[in-house]
Amino acid sequence: MCKATKLYTLADVESVAAVVAEFYSNRKAVQKFYETHGESLSGFPGVWRYVAEAALVLEKESTAFGVAGEDYDWLLVTEDYAQRLYPCLSESEQRTAARGALAKHAYAVQDLQPKNKSH
Repeated sequence: MCKATKLYTLADVESVAAVVAEFYSNRKAVQKFYETHGESLSGFPGVWRYVAEAALVLEKESTAFGVAGEDYDWLLVTEDYAQRLYPCLSESEQRTAARGALAKHAYAVQDLQPKNKSH
């Protein structure tokens, strides 16, 4: 039986590559993350999956908030978000980290609120 394959956009792939690279660039923080969460995430494959899935959260949040690449410095957002990931394991914490990074580095967006969301 075949497993369903999820298709990813180029933006998804770029986000995953950038966030994973940035996450692993801080050796001390990564070492501490592995010491704290490595076992519960099943080592390197699980940590890599965690970071890749977190990168997709960032991509989804930037789309949900209607923030286009020209509205923020993508490199600064990626760096900031990767640093915010070390203590964030849940998806809701990742969304909060993504929103914080986007808000901190937004140029043109005054009010970062999700589009088309009803209360």
